Amino acid sequence: MLAHLISFYSDPAPTIVFWNGKEVSEQHLCGEMAIKFSENVFCAGYSDENTHHECQHHAKGKKRCLNCSKKDISNVYASLDFSEYLHLENEYCNQQFSVYLAQFGNSIIKCGVTKTERLETRVMEQGADIWCELARFDNAKVAYATELRAQKDFHLINAVWNSTKLKILNESANEITLKQKVESILLDRHYSGVCIQEPKIIKNIYHVPTNLIVSNKIDGRVISSKSKLLFYEKQGQHFVVNMTSNEGRIFVF
Repeated sequence: MLAHLISFYSDPAPTIVFWNGKEVSEQHLCGEMAIKFSENVFCAGYSDENTHHECQHHAKGKKRCLNCSKKDISNVYASLDFSEYLHLENEYCNQQFSVYLAQFGNSIIKCGVTKTERLETRVMEQGADIWCELARFDNAKVAYATELRAQKDFHLINAVWNSTKLKILNESANEITLKQKVESILLDRHYSGVCIQEPKIIKNIYHVPTNLIVSNKIDGRVISSKSKLLFYEKQGQHFVVNMTSNEGRIFVF
């Protein structure tokens, strides 16, 4: 059966989300697997609050064309863009949101925001090595504004590309780097009154093999994953697949 890869996530287990020709399905990846992806990328369509829709134009070259990208509900979560979902604005915004810091490797720190109930899951999905909740709000717009301001004021990035995560995969993560950044924020009068006092720094644990060979297919025993990086073993060698680059590709399943 031909399938179209929509996305991949790694928490709590490596999982692919794909269109099987009729509906969206999910499949955990474990044990011996053999999946080869097409050379070309095709638009994977978009999701609304209820279901997933195929791309009407079957666009080629990007995992999501401009039309589907505009309609995808991820715009609500990423930037509070309610242009396609006006009816969700009040309900979504009036929830509890957390602004957090996440460290990758020993030097890269991003500032993000997510619903408080998803915080631990979110930082695991992103593959953060160390993280902490910086502040908590009952309004999404205030939380997102605080995130953007902190990024600007303290030179924090908004996102970490998976290609970057691959380069620093086996880099040690010293929590001193994150502690120093937290301390500098808490000393700022604009943040001291809204931030959590003495934020708890938490370390995530992943099973990441060493001496990895980069691969664009899955062809062996799946071991584990970190963010959108999948690890498998074959004949004593360890391989890593950047699954982001395979989103939008066709595969046999």
